[in-house]
Amino acid sequence: MSLADARRRAADARDVVVGGGDGTRWPGLREFVESLPSGGRVTVEAPARSLDAETLGRLRADGVAGLVVQVEAAGPKAVAALGVGDGEAVGRAASALGFEVSYRVCARPRTFPSLLAFAARVAPARVELELVREDWGKAPVELPLAPLEHALTLLDNVVFSGARDARAGYAPPCALPTVWGSKPWIWRSVLSPGQGRNETFRRCAGCAIAEGCRFADAGGLPLEGLAAVDASAVSPPDEASGSGRRGRVGAPAVIRGSVPASAAVCVAPWTTLEILDPSARAYQCCSEWTRGDRGDLVAAGSIEAVWNGEGYRRARRIMAGREAGTLCEAICPRLYDRALGAERFEIQPGTDAYVANQLALADDIARGRDEATGQPLYVAIAPSTYCNFDCIMCVCGRTPRQDLPDSIYEDLPRLFPTLRALTLLGGEPLANPKTVELVAALDREKYPDASVSLVTNGSLLGRQMLSRLARCQFGSVTVSLNAGTSESFDRVQRGASLERVLANVDALLELRRDTRQEFPVVLSFVVQPAAIDTLLDFGELARVRRLPVRLLPLNLGGVSELDFYGDPAQVAQVDAFLERFESFARGAVGVDESLREAWLREARGARGALSASARPAR
Repeated sequence: MSLADARRRAADARDVVVGGGDGTRWPGLREFVESLPSGGRVTVEAPARSLDAETLGRLRADGVAGLVVQVEAAGPKAVAALGVGDGEAVGRAASALGFEVSYRVCARPRTFPSLLAFAARVAPARVELELVREDWGKAPVELPLAPLEHALTLLDNVVFSGARDARAGYAPPCALPTVWGSKPWIWRSVLSPGQGRNETFRRCAGCAIAEGCRFADAGGLPLEGLAAVDASAVSPPDEASGSGRRGRVGAPAVIRGSVPASAAVCVAPWTTLEILDPSARAYQCCSEWTRGDRGDLVAAGSIEAVWNGEGYRRARRIMAGREAGTLCEAICPRLYDRALGAERFEIQPGTDAYVANQLALADDIARGRDEATGQPLYVAIAPSTYCNFDCIMCVCGRTPRQDLPDSIYEDLPRLFPTLRALTLLGGEPLANPKTVELVAALDREKYPDASVSLVTNGSLLGRQMLSRLARCQFGSVTVSLNAGTSESFDRVQRGASLERVLANVDALLELRRDTRQEFPVVLSFVVQPAAIDTLLDFGELARVRRLPVRLLPLNLGGVSELDFYGDPAQVAQVDAFLERFESFARGAVGVDESLREAWLREARGARGALSASARPAR
């Protein structure tokens, strides 16, 4: 391939694999590496025998960041007998030079046992496994399903390779039901949109993943004894929810089983980037709920530099339990309700790039990897500190206006193809012209997987504004009420009237109904003594509209005069109303069980945060 063709095919990609045989022999490699945008990474794939010390040194000097080592045999005798390179030795030498090393293993009946042992020795390095059913000059045999299932159950670093052919070279999920039930990501490279339903076996007719499975090597499997693929492990295309668009295929829905119950209590360091500080410092969640920031976007020069900079990497190590330290403040309710626990991480169907990014993050989370191979699913920004309200618990209405640097808006579009949600908050995001510009750029026709979520006071969310936001796909809209009656709203929010905000909420619900969208509209309440006596009134506003709620603990940044955590009487009063809200949720009339459970989960999280934040009276 010419250098010009390579540049055209790579386009704006930041991570490129040069392979297709022996990538070390491409004469345009060095110039191609130099042509990538800042932060771009090139990985070279080559046979182990091509990667001698001189070649490794040259690749490193050329700026190559990673290697995929092709391995055909393991162990001195097998390597010598077959005349191939020693992939294990090459991997050690490459790792010592600073390469990120993975392996592509071609296993034949003769080499299969030794290569599985090799995969265990090189863990946690990634191993892509291709199964060839015949030795050189021999007749094909069936795939060794029993030892393969046993090995894959034990090994966490092996996935099937779809590099050569997605129709063969592996065993399909129906042949390895135990592995499919616990490690569905092993098939991520071989499940992809096919040409209609797979008809290789009779059982394919009722299989939940028949649209995405292209396995066609019928001779490799026994004709009987294949298990039905469990539909609960798959999200099949669903026309009603909009996930059945052409070109989409169901992906493993939940990573349960791939992570232990004691895994990360929160996956935010792997999924979320928040830029809420006008100085452009990044966080993985609310700055009041975490200790320290994850990096300075202006100083680092790009989102990518911060995303895998030391701040984020250390946060991931702490959350995975691989490094001592405290990342979270006790006030964070996610520590208690596990709403963002690793076992709840879900993969949504979508375009190929979108699903691939989620699968990469799932693998990162399952392994507790500190350098993420996936990009952020959730980005939250506060375009400005300006707000048209002056809420008693927020500094935005009483401090000078500050705006995010323009460079942030220039860098964000790179994330759009794999983004799940862009959240805009502030300040009041709808009071900032940058908000509408950014939302317009996320046209749902161009980026069908990305949605826009708003955290707003609701005062500007009228019909005129809704028409300006018509091209975006809403993910969620959270309206900060923080009170349940007009009197308490006027006292706490100090802005437009509660009636006006509720009228805008109803207009939004009308838009949702008319456009047949399914995004959640959430009513939010900051738990504090000033309005806690109206919490049940607030609950009733949510009940009559069948809406979920957020119950947020009071953050004290900049509003220390509202600190009630050292007053046992006030803490007890707030807790008593939260307990009453739990009773209200259990007995709410006209709402379904899932909504009641969501309300209860919020109440439990708020009570846990309240208990952890309470201090003895001085």
